[in-house]
Amino acid sequence: MLLRRFAMLSAGLVLLASVTLLFSQTVAQPLDDGIFDQSKVQPSDEKGDEGIEQRAQGPVHEAFASPTTSVAPKAHPLVPKTPPAIVEEMPPDQKPAGDNVQWLTGYWHFDEQGKDYMWVSGLWRQIPPGMDWVPGAWNTVTGGYQWSSGFWKSAQVGDLTVVPTPPEPLNATDGPAPNADSSYVPGCWVYRDKRYVWRPSYWMPCRVGWVWVPARYVWSPCGYYFVDGYWDYTLRDRGLLFCPVVIQRNYYQRPGFVYRPRYVVHDNCLLSCLFIDVRFGCYHFGDYYDKAYAQRGYVAWSSYRVNRMHRDSMYDHYRFVHRGNPVWERDLISLTGQRVRNEATRPPITLVLQNKFIINQKFNANQAKNVVLLAPLSKVNPKAVQLVKLNAVHLQDQQKFAKKLNEASANRATFESGIVKSGKLPKVGDEVKSFALSVPKNHALPSVDRLLTLPPPPSGGKHQVDPKVLGGLVKGDTKDKVVLPKDKVVLPKDKVVLPKDKVVLPKDKVIVPKDKVVLPKDKVIVPKDKGGIPSPKDKGEPKKSVRVDEPVAPCRVACLVMSATIGEASTPKYRYAHNGA
Repeated sequence: MLLRRFAMLSAGLVLLASVTLLFSQTVAQPLDDGIFDQSKVQPSDEKGDEGIEQRAQGPVHEAFASPTTSVAPKAHPLVPKTPPAIVEEMPPDQKPAGDNVQWLTGYWHFDEQGKDYMWVSGLWRQIPPGMDWVPGAWNTVTGGYQWSSGFWKSAQVGDLTVVPTPPEPLNATDGPAPNADSSYVPGCWVYRDKRYVWRPSYWMPCRVGWVWVPARYVWSPCGYYFVDGYWDYTLRDRGLLFCPVVIQRNYYQRPGFVYRPRYVVHDNCLLSCLFIDVRFGCYHFGDYYDKAYAQRGYVAWSSYRVNRMHRDSMYDHYRFVHRGNPVWERDLISLTGQRVRNEATRPPITLVLQNKFIINQKFNANQAKNVVLLAPLSKVNPKAVQLVKLNAVHLQDQQKFAKKLNEASANRATFESGIVKSGKLPKVGDEVKSFALSVPKNHALPSVDRLLTLPPPPSGGKHQVDPKVLGGLVKGDTKDKVVLPKDKVVLPKDKVVLPKDKVVLPKDKVIVPKDKVVLPKDKVIVPKDKGGIPSPKDKGEPKKSVRVDEPVAPCRVACLVMSATIGEASTPKYRYAHNGA
């Protein structure tokens, strides 16, 4: 009897110690309490909807944020189960202030863990200046269904284009950051004149109130979409992110079923449990600390590296924001490590579990920052996010916009599935395949004061917003401007040498005189195409090459060892992938 009592007492002490550890974790104090005060959230505030489970774990809506990647994402998994019909979604009757804040619809996501679909709730989104949202789509393919992710495209770009699978990125050695307030932009391949041209990486200064989203590729069954870099708002200014939900099938199949998102995700707490699925290049949040998730490809935000060396661009930005707090990064990394090692320290994965923590435990305001991810819209702090009430007319306008997005998603699926069925997938040497996809547009811009802070594009290209729309408001600011050479192909005088296996870069740095950059003229190293490259014997000898002018002088902060020549003041040099034709 005494032994049994002792065992029960020991088990109780272990449980108490685990719970105490969960609430005793300390994280560096954020600049404020976030979009709502987590210590004032109570389970009795609002009751959840019947048949709907509010999730504190799941994907971040693709229109809200996307991570920095250097490798083209893999194909989304083939799902044998048919995705349900689109849920009719009613926008909340309050939204962040601003004419350029738009309701973007949700979509179905197949949960690998639950082996079923969950609904990624729509969100209030302040549209990035000069950008349009292209919604994702479920494609019908042989053996099941595959998801094509949504993405932002420039409003100045007309038709959508799909290109062949890009080569693997060049593993060049990038130098250290010029200072602590810099953000890394990885190099990428760009499809030009039926071949891939390498765009070099560089460092750029972080800017207050703006986050640079580097160029990336988006996979689809019919090829890849190239999404060029653009300026976006900070998470707080982007709008309101609502939590994903699991809806019981017998509820969403009811006639007249309408879902209205009500629970928002705390912005500061989101960063403490943010993950990147490196397979598909997307964000997830919540408890993904188990080893099984790591084996699938989920990497904690604080541990994620681009080219094994550099941080996510949004991570660089928030490290810049917290530059006055020397322990912010240290505590974030420490918190991640604790949660990996100890399951009891991980955040709850549903609203129900979050409420149980709040009811059963006594904790202070700082400890609540580790646990409370969700709160009803009514708890949003108006000093953090100013909300405005929508009348019936404005609410109807938002619903019409959302309906057009759903139509665009269906049209995109029709186009992509058509290319797959035809068997005419793009390959290197082909012209790009393009199609006109009508997406609804919100041409409203932020306030003049906010727009005046929009930085110029770091590559020295076109301004993100059409100058005709701006009406001369934004000047050609050159402060901290990163100027890179335009995408050019440097062709040799003799012949093109195709590597048999892979690109081999020199390990040692080649020192070049500072006053002059010497460009090699004997050959161009071309990465092997994944689909196979015909040998010159099969296609005949290459045609006589044409010499293109050398790139213009680079910016003082561009920093990429591109090929066999680079010095302290050298000019990045482009490589290209050739199909042998």
